[in-house]
Amino acid sequence: MDIQEICGNEHAKRAMEIALVGDFPIEFIGMSEAKRCLAAYNTARYPDHASEGDPGSSVVFPCPCGNFGDQQKTCTCKIKELQEHWKLNALTQPTLTTYTKRPPADTLIAHLDPSKRGETTADMMRRVRSAQRHTPKEYNLNKDLFSFLKAAIERFSLSQDEVEFTIDVSRAIARLSQADSILIQHLAEALQYRRTGGV
Repeated sequence: MDIQEICGNEHAKRAMEIALVGDFPIEFIGMSEAKRCLAAYNTARYPDHASEGDPGSSVVFPCPCGNFGDQQKTCTCKIKELQEHWKLNALTQPTLTTYTKRPPADTLIAHLDPSKRGETTADMMRRVRSAQRHTPKEYNLNKDLFSFLKAAIERFSLSQDEVEFTIDVSRAIARLSQADSILIQHLAEALQYRRTGGV
């Protein structure tokens, strides 16, 4: 599946791109949109073996009924069911996480017109390959970045593994930007790709 076939969910497409640059495991949280994103990701990463997929990447339903966090539908799960679901789907390694959403009606209708769809997987992979070739000698954190990261650790109660993974993700984002150093905006974006409550 080409990313052009995914309606909306630009945040998830960006997450795919970062995961491909840094070779990170990625999870898509959501329902049918998440399945589409995973299919497109596997096609981009393994163009000749997309059906086999990446064992480190997955789709996770937000809850048993699928409506947890949905602004249009009500979650009917009981607290115990949610707790069991989150426990079952607990992360065993740092993973780049992105939440998919059901596109609004106007976006879905516009997407039916092929001429109005966004970029293709080929477009994305050109940026990925360019970023992978961009390899500065080192990506160290400066004093301002350490201060920013310290505030994030305290606010989000990040573990050591999460902190190290966040820095790795920020390096991949810097490479995509063709930057020779990590900037605060790279670190800030990296922090967005984490689980934010429940799954």
